[in-house]
Amino acid sequence: GSSEGEPTAPEDGAADGLPIGWAWDDLEAPAVEAAEQRPYRSLSSIALDFAGGSGFVAPGLGAAQGAQFLLTDMLGDHILFGGVSAVQSDDFGDFIDRFSGSLLYLNLAHRLNFGGGIFRFSGLFQDVSLNLFEEDAYGGFFIAAYPFSKFSRVELQVGIEQSRRVDRPDIFDLGLTRRNTQPDIRNLTRQGLLTTNVLSYVKDNTLWLPTGPIDGERYAISFGLTSCFSCTTISDVTENEVTRSAVGENYSVILDYRRYLRTSLRSAWALRGYAYFSDGEIPGRAILGGPHQMRGYPRFSMAGSRVWLLNQEWRFPILDGVALGFPFGTIRLPGVQGGFFTDIGQSWVEGLDPEGTWGSYGLGLRTSLGGALVLRWDVGRRFRIGDNDPPVRFDAGEEFDDTFVDFFFGFNF
Repeated sequence: GSSEGEPTAPEDGAADGLPIGWAWDDLEAPAVEAAEQRPYRSLSSIALDFAGGSGFVAPGLGAAQGAQFLLTDMLGDHILFGGVSAVQSDDFGDFIDRFSGSLLYLNLAHRLNFGGGIFRFSGLFQDVSLNLFEEDAYGGFFIAAYPFSKFSRVELQVGIEQSRRVDRPDIFDLGLTRRNTQPDIRNLTRQGLLTTNVLSYVKDNTLWLPTGPIDGERYAISFGLTSCFSCTTISDVTENEVTRSAVGENYSVILDYRRYLRTSLRSAWALRGYAYFSDGEIPGRAILGGPHQMRGYPRFSMAGSRVWLLNQEWRFPILDGVALGFPFGTIRLPGVQGGFFTDIGQSWVEGLDPEGTWGSYGLGLRTSLGGALVLRWDVGRRFRIGDNDPPVRFDAGEEFDDTFVDFFFGFNF
């Protein structure tokens, strides 16, 4: 026994009272004992986490280059991200005219996450309808997100910019190729001071496998309004410039709902409903076709200001994984998941009626590439409701009734 008053170790712990295996012996190192204790100050510990460059060359047109950087503190309370790019120029004035860049700051130290930034973009751009326009814009923005719980939050985006945009003829206007959507009669030319406001409510309680969600639901409802002040636009009737003190350039309502119902421990029925509506002087556009929207149709096809889409898919496991043994070691490949799918949807532009309802069905395989990145392969057939073919241009020699093959790399719905 021990003498009276002498401490003894608890039956299930060490002499210091901690459970066995929980003692941190490194704290007794001389260097640690001599270290000065001081409060953590996040702003003084910000350091460069990432920096990179990029560039491209278009033969006969020129070249462009850019750079990006990311700074954070050790706990990730503060994030600073920036990027710049510039097109090849002959003189300094031309370089300034073609300079683009943005700077974003995020504060994640509190329950209310917020941030802001500035930007300047100048150059030739295409929207999701592949309409070509030249724009010179600069301004700033504020963003915020407030979580009601671990699974739901509200988001706010507010921006202001001075913009000058000029519509340019593209290969569709010149008749060099067929559009992958209904004819778009918009004139994108306008100039003025723009304000953008977007309010969203988001919920997400999904459970994931490496190839995507398998249980729960996630959805986002967004309302957006873009207004133009002292705005100069082109009249649809006279094609002359019209100046107005204020005009609603466009407003948008977007709904994206996803539900995952388990049919076994590792299989599920995945359902996604998507709706987009925009109107105004220059309505926004959303796309219907593409591997991440409606499979079997070209990417960026069937753009419209009114879009609805329904994706259904039954997901089931095929392989848990594959291990290949070599003399130098074993290489383990990720598992493979299968799926039977059906997609259906419509898109049309303001002032016109829908030309038809189209869709696709088939089966596919997918595997994880790490994190949320998935490699997906789908094969299927297209179908229509009604007599009209979709307003798209398929690859050379491909017809609407042919079997299609789609490859997709990215985030699986």
